[in-house]
Amino acid sequence: MSNTLLYIVGIFVVIMIYLLAFGGAAMVGGKFDRWRSRTIDRTKRAFKWKRKGFQRY
Repeated sequence: MSNTLLYIVGIFVVIMIYLLAFGGAAMVGGKFDRWRSRTIDRTKRAFKWKRKGFQRY
């Protein structure tokens, strides 16, 4: 019973990874790309802020 459940979960995870890797469907793609770009910008900003902070010390 647990083996079949794990198998189903594994397939679901693989499908999710596949969708994320290829931007999902056309409808989801735009939203996902926008979210991804926003998160990338945020991380870049955070790294810049960290660099500035380190330069102070």
